[in-house]
Amino acid sequence: MSEPVPTGTDFRVAARDDFIGGVGCGGLSDADGEAAVTPSAAQATRNNCYSLLHQLFEEQKDVSLLRFIKREDSEVKVVTKKIAEASRIGGKELEEFARQDPSLRLDDLWLPPGEVATRASIAAAKKKAILGQKGRFVLS
Repeated sequence: MSEPVPTGTDFRVAARDDFIGGVGCGGLSDADGEAAVTPSAAQATRNNCYSLLHQLFEEQKDVSLLRFIKREDSEVKVVTKKIAEASRIGGKELEEFARQDPSLRLDDLWLPPGEVATRASIAAAKKKAILGQKGRFVLS
């Protein structure tokens, strides 16, 4: 009798455990003694990496809208527009990859709680610093 396939959080925990046990600690190896990654661990790692990249693109695609809140130097305006456009294109490309490959999930953002809290704290500090800054944004 086979074990049920884990889903949701159970899948992420199982995939993480497979990855840590199989690759991270060198627990599994193939016939040549090379570390072998099970397909589920490799897929979970791939999904997590693409998900984190997609999250970054989503956060950066609207950076050029900052000009409506704060005045910025023309050089800053050019850079923020480039960042926003590249992020928008990158996000759309990842979404297209996910449409073509149903096994690719862009919502698989498993991170340790400390990392999640640290990222939230950094984002809040950046927001406060940007909105609290007087005058125009300039490149230094």
